[in-house]
Amino acid sequence: QFDLTSKNAEILQNLADPTSYTVSYYADETNAALPSNPIANPANYTNTEAFNQILWVRVEDNATGCYKLTTLELIVNALPVLVQPAPLELCDDNNPGDEMESFILEDATDEILDGQTGISLTYFETQADADTNSNPITSPYINITNPQTIFVVATNDVTGCSVSTTATILLRVNPIPSPTTPTDLEECDADNDGFASFDLEERTLEIIGGELNTAVTYHETLEDANMGDNPLASPYTNIVINEQTIYIRLTNTITGCYNASETLTIRVLESPEVPVTLDDYVICDTNADGIAQFDLTTKDAEILGTQTDVTLTYHVTILDAQSGANPIANVGNYTNTSNPQIIYVRLVSNTNGCVDTGLFELSVELPPVAVQPIPLQLCDDDVADEITVFDLTVKDNEITGGEGSWSVSYYETQDDANAQDNAVDAEAYTNTAIGIAPA
Repeated sequence: QFDLTSKNAEILQNLADPTSYTVSYYADETNAALPSNPIANPANYTNTEAFNQILWVRVEDNATGCYKLTTLELIVNALPVLVQPAPLELCDDNNPGDEMESFILEDATDEILDGQTGISLTYFETQADADTNSNPITSPYINITNPQTIFVVATNDVTGCSVSTTATILLRVNPIPSPTTPTDLEECDADNDGFASFDLEERTLEIIGGELNTAVTYHETLEDANMGDNPLASPYTNIVINEQTIYIRLTNTITGCYNASETLTIRVLESPEVPVTLDDYVICDTNADGIAQFDLTTKDAEILGTQTDVTLTYHVTILDAQSGANPIANVGNYTNTSNPQIIYVRLVSNTNGCVDTGLFELSVELPPVAVQPIPLQLCDDDVADEITVFDLTVKDNEITGGEGSWSVSYYETQDDANAQDNAVDAEAYTNTAIGIAPA
């Protein structure tokens, strides 16, 4: 609606007595010249042509009836066309929990104007302030509620036309995730070099603590955790000997807000050590059945060495040794079940529970079966006393039946032979009288 009469003073400003003239308005020149069909309500006229329309103005002398025609252009300036922007969202990083952050309101400008130029935007906390252009706010702006609506007024820099009801900015402060402090992650050191392989994902559920829409990544530095760079993959081998701090980033998968305030300690534990090679445990068979009784505790010293505060058990399978199941109960008098038989060793640290395993072989060896030799005869020496020097070793091959892995020793009595005491000089033995036997 136009108030055409607001132009009367401007039209009559150069006349000596403006009150002597009448101003009337017409839709076309013909009616203005007649005059006919003047605009009936010039103080509240609605244009009939969009944006631009020409009206005719008749200025007439009240005394003489003389008149002059001129034109008046009506211009309707378009209002700025605004696009409703996506919310401005920030993470609640500054004093987490207060839901207040500092927003740059102009971050929404490009989306609101959608390429339009020559339009200025101002921002207000209420619609009433926007309508009256009162109390504008500026950036950086700290929200006073969460979420909060900011009202936008757009003004055409040339025409001054403005709009205050077509776009708002929603400010939203998203909470940051709240990670749970994880327990330390410990791994046993198989070779006690201070390094081990860790499955970091073992602590993921503990860190999330049931929080929805979150993801955990692990990093070697706090900077990487804050930037989300260089996430670690499992299994991960520590790069700091024995103990290392891992930095945790917990990220909300919807908002992208993250928290890098928690750390995870990974620790390498010293393991007990079973010797890589253990001597076979061999017993001689007495009845050729391949079965004997073994005192496994005789292996304790070889296995333990100088290690203390450990528990040693023996097992018949590797799986039992690894799990600790079914330890051999009668370790002091164990009867083998096969010949040879593998016995598995489990060594557990009483301090940290770390385990090492090893093995040795039980073997029941059958005694050699000696061949009864024919008598060893020598001619008496120069002195006819029935005493001379014998080389008993000439009978070795006959007694062993040619078995080169056997050894033969000689004794004067059965008791000495059984006890393996007082072996004679087999290469130069001088026969003597033994008991009632002649020399």
